[in-house]
Amino acid sequence: MAWAAAAEITEGAPFRRVQARRYKAHSAVKGRRIEIISGGQASDLRKTLYMPAVPARVAYDIGVKPLHPRSIGPLFLTIIQRAFDRGGLRDLTGHDPARLLPGLSAHSTRAGLNQDLFARGEDLTCIMDALRWKSPQMPLA
Repeated sequence: MAWAAAAEITEGAPFRRVQARRYKAHSAVKGRRIEIISGGQASDLRKTLYMPAVPARVAYDIGVKPLHPRSIGPLFLTIIQRAFDRGGLRDLTGHDPARLLPGLSAHSTRAGLNQDLFARGEDLTCIMDALRWKSPQMPLA
């Protein structure tokens, strides 16, 4: 819900492509007198204007189409790797990411949620319905 609110998504797929546009910082530029601007550029009056300093920034465009199913796994692994790099998961897992990451996939979130729901005492039929399992063998495995 927080993502949908921040991305201003009111309908459609919740997870979509996000394009980042990065802009470099620019220092302030004094305007020049028209007399000193070279002949070829004299018609460009923008050269006479003062341009204030602009900080670096990033703008994000959020698409309308859902993420492709095959893009989820690589994104998932990138997020986990970044969390390890920042030291956020080492205490939680006690594992080295090089050993842990090859065994993870986007499906790991579904299986992990399945295990968490069972641990909370949720009913098998409710879990099957919520996670769209087609047979009871899958969530029980």
